[in-house]
Amino acid sequence: MDTVLLDEAAVFYAGDKSYDIIWNTTVPGAAYVECGGKKYHDAVCGSVRTTDTLHKVKVPREVLDKNKSYTIAFCECYDRKPYFPAHSDEVFKKEYKFRPVSDDKDGLSWYFIADTHSCDEEPIKAANIIGKDYDFLVLGGDIPDHSGNFDCIRTIFKICAGVTHGEIPVLNARGNHDTRGESSAEFTKYVGTDNGSVYFTLHIGRMFCIVLDCGEDKPDNHPEYGVTAAFEPYREAETEFIEKILSDGEYKNCEYTAVFCHERIDAGNHAVFTDVYSKWLGLLNRIKPDFMLCGHEHCCRFFPAGRKFFDTEIEIDFPTVVSCQCRGNKRTDNADKPKGYTGAYFRLADKILGCTFNDDNGVIEGDLSLEL
Repeated sequence: MDTVLLDEAAVFYAGDKSYDIIWNTTVPGAAYVECGGKKYHDAVCGSVRTTDTLHKVKVPREVLDKNKSYTIAFCECYDRKPYFPAHSDEVFKKEYKFRPVSDDKDGLSWYFIADTHSCDEEPIKAANIIGKDYDFLVLGGDIPDHSGNFDCIRTIFKICAGVTHGEIPVLNARGNHDTRGESSAEFTKYVGTDNGSVYFTLHIGRMFCIVLDCGEDKPDNHPEYGVTAAFEPYREAETEFIEKILSDGEYKNCEYTAVFCHERIDAGNHAVFTDVYSKWLGLLNRIKPDFMLCGHEHCCRFFPAGRKFFDTEIEIDFPTVVSCQCRGNKRTDNADKPKGYTGAYFRLADKILGCTFNDDNGVIEGDLSLEL
């Protein structure tokens, strides 16, 4: 049973009330999490899942935050017969310490990783070489090159293990490559969701976070997608979600408001979606986020507030930071270069957003200090 754990546990934010604790084993079986003297099972309507090697358990945030530790447990199930299923008598367990972000924490720091396209060693090294105790990790989308097989998707868990060790939370924003391949419709199994949704809101310390999802970056009828894309009605429904954020006004009670989204709202290929994204922009301008953080563009760039939304007269009233670049990868524009990765280390305190772009050799490629 010592070799049963394939990937260490990762603790994903799953909205404001829960964490999703996810890990992988080498064989299928039953799993649960122990925390605060209670068991939380990987089960559906009371029926424990036993036929998968991926295990996902929802634990209340208040419980894990209070206890600051949790234990994953697993029992191999050989044959799930209707009566007297065959299973191991041994239960594998592993305990993790956990460092939550307190509601009143003064200042936040996080590392932002996006667009690794199934590379894991270089992004892990870039995050760790800074040598900081981050409060949380952000995965900004396109961590796998696609969702066509588990080897690609597993990059998510390799990076989480290498950076967080199951000890700090992870915030995930879905990328457009995550929507491609046989397992794309099941992608929600592999990351934290709020009742199955990959767009949601949550509080991290004194920061109100809005996690958005653009879906794909081309029209649904693009030949690249065949019959697999229905993101245009999906984005319309997400517009209603943003409208509710505005009407609820909960963000007004927080010191900061941040938007996390894989794609910049005014990214070049979004010109074909100006109808829906102009609606998003109008709503976000009224919410007045302090900043938006994105990936997708395979570069590190800063876009100030006050820029125009394409060729319209609409201004974007909040700054946007685009981060992360993977080099020497077939999916990137610099595939001919030696393998490497540049990520982003963010700090937020005293109305200042600081950002350092660093590569996996510790080279600082840029610094940003933004007064909010």
